[in-house]
Amino acid sequence: VCGFIPLWRDVATAAEAADLADQRLASLEAPFDVVVLGVGDDGHTASLFPHTPELAAGLDPTSSRKVIAVAPHTPAPKEPRLSLTLPAILNARAILILITGEAKLLVLKAALAGEDAHAMPIRAVLRQTRTPVVIHWSPEA
Repeated sequence: VCGFIPLWRDVATAAEAADLADQRLASLEAPFDVVVLGVGDDGHTASLFPHTPELAAGLDPTSSRKVIAVAPHTPAPKEPRLSLTLPAILNARAILILITGEAKLLVLKAALAGEDAHAMPIRAVLRQTRTPVVIHWSPEA
């Protein structure tokens, strides 16, 4: 299979969509060739948001799940989402992080300067040594 694989399905709940996406990804040959990530202003990546109840499950290195549902929270996310788990993200030949603008560069620098992945989930990707990470930054947003 080549190309992008959408996770979301139009079903009754985000949990049901997560289960269907988890099954779909489990049926694919591993590892992924590449996982492309961004970074939010709060240091989230994929839909792994700081200090949300789902974050521990999303960052669990022993999880067999590839996809989890993330409920709306304050301040983010505002809508239900699906996220790859950290084990699924790391089960790739390469991870590309794409960011634009000075503000995102400052977020990236803060992430690189700290350790707590619960405060900035992108740190879990940046601090691991299993999968090569390449960061692409453009000053133009």
